[in-house]
Amino acid sequence: MVLFALLVGGFVLAFAFLGNRGGGGPTPVPKWKVGQTVDVEITLVSTDYKNLGCAMAVEVAGKHCAFETQNKKLAGKSDNSRENANLLQPYTTVDGKQLMAAGLWIQPALKAKLDKENWDNPSPRFTVKCKFKVEGKAKEASIRWKPGIGWNSGNGWWVGTVSNCKLGG
Repeated sequence: MVLFALLVGGFVLAFAFLGNRGGGGPTPVPKWKVGQTVDVEITLVSTDYKNLGCAMAVEVAGKHCAFETQNKKLAGKSDNSRENANLLQPYTTVDGKQLMAAGLWIQPALKAKLDKENWDNPSPRFTVKCKFKVEGKAKEASIRWKPGIGWNSGNGWWVGTVSNCKLGG
């Protein structure tokens, strides 16, 4: 019985010292600079092309969100990410960095993937490795991961354009 108590006590102490009760810690903040081009590996599902969205009243280097405010679509600009190379959408990298990028779904590898997608049984999560040109930071921005589930803050997220994207896995 004493051995059992020591084992349980040891596990409790190990979890207390080694575990992270905060759910993974803070989101990593990239130390990028405007004008820099960095490698990113973004995690996606095929339906992200139509689900991901952002709201921001101003453009950043000619890039814009689909919404001016959370309740008002941006007038006069396409909100189709498969056609609009300047449409920003929020993404998360495999190492947890968050960014707003334009041009992902017009990349040849992604266009081909969506063109052959079985929409009755969409493929599982995958990654894409791209070059991300850092063009600015979002100010007074909101992001959403899917219509109808609410908005989150995107303030301070890096904004830019992706290029040279290759499917990762």
